[in-house]
Amino acid sequence: MITLILLVLLVSAVPAFASLPDSKNEDSNIEVYYMLSPLLYSRFGTLFGKFNMFHAGIGFVDRASSAKYVIDFGAVDFVSAIFPNVSVSTPIVWHDESIVNITKGIDETYWLNRTFVGLTTPGQMQQVLTTFKTGYQKQYPRYELFSVWDPLNDTVSASQTCQDFAFDVLTFLMGLGMQPQLSGSLYRDNVVFHNRGPLRQVDYRLYQTEINSFYRVFGALRNLTLAQIMEEIQDLTAGEEYLHKGTADGRDLYYKLDLVAPFVSAYWMPAALPK
Repeated sequence: MITLILLVLLVSAVPAFASLPDSKNEDSNIEVYYMLSPLLYSRFGTLFGKFNMFHAGIGFVDRASSAKYVIDFGAVDFVSAIFPNVSVSTPIVWHDESIVNITKGIDETYWLNRTFVGLTTPGQMQQVLTTFKTGYQKQYPRYELFSVWDPLNDTVSASQTCQDFAFDVLTFLMGLGMQPQLSGSLYRDNVVFHNRGPLRQVDYRLYQTEINSFYRVFGALRNLTLAQIMEEIQDLTAGEEYLHKGTADGRDLYYKLDLVAPFVSAYWMPAALPK
């Protein structure tokens, strides 16, 4: 319940795009950082951090030049990506486009949690900021906040968020030969629907009335007071629930959920550095 209440408050800002570094000195060491910022820090301070809800990014620091860069992933419009505006009779139009951002400099007043992960080279950093960025944007052009866990079969339908992106960057760097210097685990959050059994895809044309009704209630949560949200959540999880997943080729797929308590949870989990 607390998770849904917090989600309706979220909005997303898009950082400015930065010019790429031009370092040609392969002898220089590039420090790599896994970085976290409490969601909506500029608006709510550390509030969401207290609930272990963070935005994640990867930071690079050139030891030779002191140049710093951040690469991160998010929704162009977070609220619209999660809570669409829905009418009764017309098809839902989703605005869940994602964006990979590159920002010059590391704002230490925003990225409050910075964990040193290891050392890479200027060439490897360049590959992240160019080839990897371009390929990732094409592969994941849409943002997906929710993952779905089926406790009966212990299977997961994955999300595609800033946290997923950050670990995908680290996996890519490890494949290039980054020298890890991390002791212990990194931590990440994950917003999970608890579903009884595997996801069952449904034909939107046959279920349009039911799906639109669900998302009308779900989307309306963002416009309610806290007391009203708490009243509506019980009705939301008492009826039929559906999940939308957008595909890279532009299709909108829908799945019938069979939620089990606690319905939706926000987990804060240790995650090992990719091998």
